[in-house]
Amino acid sequence: MAVTIRRKSDTSVSVTFRFDQRLYFGLELLARKQHRSLNSQVEAAIAHILNDPVNGLTVRGPNDTSQPKNILDEVWDFEEADRIVNLGMKFPALLGPDWERVWKTIRDDSKLWKNAQTPDIKEIRRRWDSIRSEQFQP
Repeated sequence: MAVTIRRKSDTSVSVTFRFDQRLYFGLELLARKQHRSLNSQVEAAIAHILNDPVNGLTVRGPNDTSQPKNILDEVWDFEEADRIVNLGMKFPALLGPDWERVWKTIRDDSKLWKNAQTPDIKEIRRRWDSIRSEQFQP
């Protein structure tokens, strides 16, 4: 499946998916049945998957009696730098290769940490363009 992502604004992103014809037709039918736009239907389906307690972004703490956490709720922030820091601190296994390199740059730079366990988010934000551009060079 091909996916194209374009930033529309600070609050939305335009994404292009390639579906097989049968699946696309099924989405159209489901959208009509639920009186939604196709876009709204796809958003609802993805939101449903993200919140699924088994296959979604829900995790339990070290003991099974703890309250489940939603990974997205734990790491989301409007600031990209904050998202990557949150993800690196809480769920580093979910960093993709590019963000893993960014996180390594942050981890390895002592000037970006207040102490051994607390990142200096203000300094990271200040230097974010530089940190990010270093890692995304071909």
